[in-house]
Amino acid sequence: MRRPLALAVLTLVLCRAGVVPAATTPKTGLMDTNGTVRVGQPAPAFAGVDLSGRKISRESLRGRPVLLDFGSIFCPNCQETIREFVRLREAYRGTDLELIMVTDGAASVETMQNFFRNLRATYAVIRDRDQSVTAAFGVRTI
Repeated sequence: MRRPLALAVLTLVLCRAGVVPAATTPKTGLMDTNGTVRVGQPAPAFAGVDLSGRKISRESLRGRPVLLDFGSIFCPNCQETIREFVRLREAYRGTDLELIMVTDGAASVETMQNFFRNLRATYAVIRDRDQSVTAAFGVRTI
């Protein structure tokens, strides 16, 4: 049985023009009390390099819809999300939607390149070894 995309959405952050979608409850500041990005506020500054060597930052993505996924290639649930991203890339080919996976960096670059090549994943993957991108968004890992 295929898991619905709604399950994968729990790990995703949607940003457009550097802003997380507005919420129904007004709050102030960039981070919520639990340390995560507050809805309706600008996405935090971040920068990373994808597996092909391309530099990616909030500034380089400004004005475009961006879907970030935080995960690991060793996590079974994350692997399903990766497959959903592959399907999303196909569904939104020709649009300006930018799909980016931020990985924990546990695997080598070569291992990750082979993994994503085998899945025919054509979106950017940031290997976040120092966890700076993950921390910028307040994402906690287990």
